[in-house]
Amino acid sequence: MNNPEQLPLKDIHLPDAVSWWPLATGWWLLLLALVVTAALAWWWLRATAPKRRASELRSIARIELERLEAEYRNCSDAAHIMQKLSILLRRVAMTFGPRGQVAGLSGKGWIDWLSATDVASVLDPRVLELLSVGPYQRTQGHDIEAVIHACRQWLKTFEPGAAASDSV
Repeated sequence: MNNPEQLPLKDIHLPDAVSWWPLATGWWLLLLALVVTAALAWWWLRATAPKRRASELRSIARIELERLEAEYRNCSDAAHIMQKLSILLRRVAMTFGPRGQVAGLSGKGWIDWLSATDVASVLDPRVLELLSVGPYQRTQGHDIEAVIHACRQWLKTFEPGAAASDSV
C-alpha cells in the first residue's frame, strides 16, 4: 500500500468564495454614515439656499446702483436717475417681498411700504418724498447723492420678512 496511486485520497476541495452579502457590520455603519451625511448636506443646502439667493440678488442690486450712480455723474439728469432708482427699489421689493402687494403700489402706498420695510431707518421722509415724486418732476433741486446713499443703505438692511402683509 505504499503506492500513492492506490491510496483512497480525494481531491482537495476549496472553500466557497466569500460572499459580499450580507454585509459586515463595518460596511453597514459606513453606509449609515453616508446616508446621514447626505441627508444633512441636503438639509443644509435647502436651509441656506434662500440666504445665498438673497445675497446674490443684493449684490446684483448693488452693482446696478453703482451703475446708476456712475450714469448720474456722467449725465446729471436728476429725473432720469430718480426714475431708475425707483424702478430698482421696486424690482428689489418685488423680488424679495410679497409681489402681489408691491406691484400695485404707487404714491403714498409705495412710500408707506418702503417706510414699513425700512428696519434700520435709513430712508428719511425727504428721501421718501423724492422717491415718490422725483421720477415725475423735471426740477433740478433734488439731492440725488442723498437718495443714492439712502438706497444703498436700504438695500443693505432690507429684510424680506420685515414687510408684514398688513403693513400696507
